[in-house]
Amino acid sequence: MSFFVKPNREQLRFQSLDLESLIPENHPVKFFWKVCEELDLTNLYADYKITEDSEGRPANDPRVLLCLWIYAYSQGIQSSRQLAQACKTRADFMWLCGDITPEYRTLAYFRINHTKAMEDAFCKMVMTLKKLGLIKEKVFFQDGTKLMANASAKSFSNRNQLNQERNRLERALEKVQIAYHHFTSYPEEGIDVINQPQIKLAKKLKNRLREVRKAIKQVNRIYERRQRLSKRDRDQYPPKNAQASLTDSDSQFMLNDGRIKPSYNGQICLDGESEFIVAKEVSNQPTDVNRLLPMVDEVKNNLKVKELVGAYVTDSGYYKDENIWWAKEAGVKKLILPIKIEPKCPETIEVKRNAESEEGKGLLKKRNATIERIIGYIKERLRVRRFSLRGLVKVGCEWTFICLAYNLIRYMQLVKVKT
Repeated sequence: MSFFVKPNREQLRFQSLDLESLIPENHPVKFFWKVCEELDLTNLYADYKITEDSEGRPANDPRVLLCLWIYAYSQGIQSSRQLAQACKTRADFMWLCGDITPEYRTLAYFRINHTKAMEDAFCKMVMTLKKLGLIKEKVFFQDGTKLMANASAKSFSNRNQLNQERNRLERALEKVQIAYHHFTSYPEEGIDVINQPQIKLAKKLKNRLREVRKAIKQVNRIYERRQRLSKRDRDQYPPKNAQASLTDSDSQFMLNDGRIKPSYNGQICLDGESEFIVAKEVSNQPTDVNRLLPMVDEVKNNLKVKELVGAYVTDSGYYKDENIWWAKEAGVKKLILPIKIEPKCPETIEVKRNAESEEGKGLLKKRNATIERIIGYIKERLRVRRFSLRGLVKVGCEWTFICLAYNLIRYMQLVKVKT
């Protein structure tokens, strides 16, 4: 006689499943869905050209797919395959899906095919938080962080190497096209045998050639940009050493965690009091010096204002005299930016005085403590240290999802504090 109950895995069982009973009422996934359910997604639905006369199966609800991706990033899931698997195995994702079980291709295409709609969704989220009185607009903090690109350092080549690769691919493609033309002209010689392999090879060569040409354009832009540098900077960054990646031509070598890696520069701007992200941007420029004005315009656009009355606080990496003039023209009433040299123009002197005042020192100290903590939260808690997608546009869309996930987590924290 056995004193232990052993598992019987061969026994058939018919079991009913109540999804609501799997998830407690205060679970984060229910909060995420409640927010997404109330979000205005008119532009996202407009991307779907579906009418009553459309044929085929109904499409998956884009609102569900959007919430799936935002919640996935909040859980550290960045892969469409991992997300598709979670929809079949994890109770929280099963509840969110309901009876929808999207395949990984559906999830992958959704993430990359609705770039403008995702930007609009982020703006709607910021405006919703503003209408609720959570975004105060009294002070703004901006900073950038380097995130690794989905490319290897070995995939980078210089101009000569890229041109040689392009010539090699063009010759190979020409041979394939000649062979294909020969067999289509004389079908009795075996077109059925040669047709499919030749088509696949030609398609592969064309895709590779497109990537090479894209990398050549990128390396030419870098070459021309370095040619315009001062002699001192040109000696440090020789134009002849300009390189571009064949895997992700938009990525650039940047100093990331003490090492030079293929990376992107992710920018965020916070509302200083509520710590919500009110604007975000991704660039492939290694330094922050040219990212001040684009972010100021993004903040004004998202908050639907013509000028920023609150203090706008950044670090010294954004300093150059042109930025201070342009920021004033763009409507920044009070720019606080530490300047280590003795300025000569009145606008720069005023900004330096702002940074050296007691209020300025306090805001600079608060900025460092706040924005670095949030960047650390994104990298460590959300496990975002490398982008999954390739290309500046797709990476920018992925950064939008990450910032949406953070804002919803922050919103949930504030709601819990109030209740």
